[in-house]
Amino acid sequence: MDYTVGVVLLRTLVLFFLLLNTVESKASSQLHDEVSPRPNLSERFLGVASSSFGAQALTSVGLDSIDSSSNGQSARRSFAAYGGASRVRLYLGTKLIVDGGVIGTVSSAESDFVDDSSWSRKEARSELVSDLVGRFVTSDGISFGGGVNFLHNPGSVEQFRFANMTAEVTSESAKLFATELIVTKVASGWSAGFGWREKKSTDRRVTRSSSGESLEFFDNVGLDEQISAGVTAQLMSGTALSFDVRTSTSESDFINLAGTGEKSSADPQRRYEVFGLYSLGDYSAQRLSFGVGYRTIGYSTQTSVSAQSIPMWTFLLRDRFKLAGAMGQVDALIGYGEDLQSLPDFNANYRRILVTIQAGVIL
Repeated sequence: MDYTVGVVLLRTLVLFFLLLNTVESKASSQLHDEVSPRPNLSERFLGVASSSFGAQALTSVGLDSIDSSSNGQSARRSFAAYGGASRVRLYLGTKLIVDGGVIGTVSSAESDFVDDSSWSRKEARSELVSDLVGRFVTSDGISFGGGVNFLHNPGSVEQFRFANMTAEVTSESAKLFATELIVTKVASGWSAGFGWREKKSTDRRVTRSSSGESLEFFDNVGLDEQISAGVTAQLMSGTALSFDVRTSTSESDFINLAGTGEKSSADPQRRYEVFGLYSLGDYSAQRLSFGVGYRTIGYSTQTSVSAQSIPMWTFLLRDRFKLAGAMGQVDALIGYGEDLQSLPDFNANYRRILVTIQAGVIL
């Protein structure tokens, strides 16, 4: 009897941990960066020396797992995402360049315990991100300027079931703008860029309801402060090499409503990302590229561990080819992350496997 009660209490604690961690991971990870995890300043601002337009479709599937060595329980979360992206570059004369883009992503996921069908969780997320940046070009190939980034997180509902109990987490929508500054240098055979985006955040009301009771609080949603750099180079053999790095600093803040009896908390963190892409020479109007990247740990305290915040390796295969007067492009990305944590009463090994396919055209 004591064993049964202990198991129920432990699973209840796990459920609460996952409820809390769900809100925190949303506050610290953009959806598109989660399903396509790699820095891309060089692709946004370097390379093309004329006006262009591109559009891509995205689909992604993944599996998160949490395996506990302390109680033998294993939780699995399968998710799928799809979306579209568009980017335009306009050369207005010889002195002004305008870059703009928009990305929309929708994701759904289901979670459960492997050995216990009495617990499950369903969630859905969506996100719209856009940016508009103008740059002034000097006579020596240096450009500098800035613009704004816009983030819109629509409202969402997550449902939980545990034995004969149910819970629901409802989040309101959130919108915000953040400033971005860019400096680039274009020379013969190479180009480089440096960017900075301010940290900007807003609060949205979250309601957690269970067993006829509800708790309201505010969770912090925002764009992290980011420092980005990228460089591209054309090699003598006709091949090309690009390298991107990005670091972000953020805090996942929890500001509770007055009267709830719960304290506010903050978790500062810094994360680093690197990505390199090597492109072969053109063969029969086709160019293959191979990329590898790494994203470092994304949390500062063990209570903030999630599949979104563990370290991750990414591998990219790109095929670019001529297509009816345009340029077609297909990207296949595989991500893998693993992190062994030791928490009091909950020792767990976190894993994430991600497969993303993106296909589109560049005009």
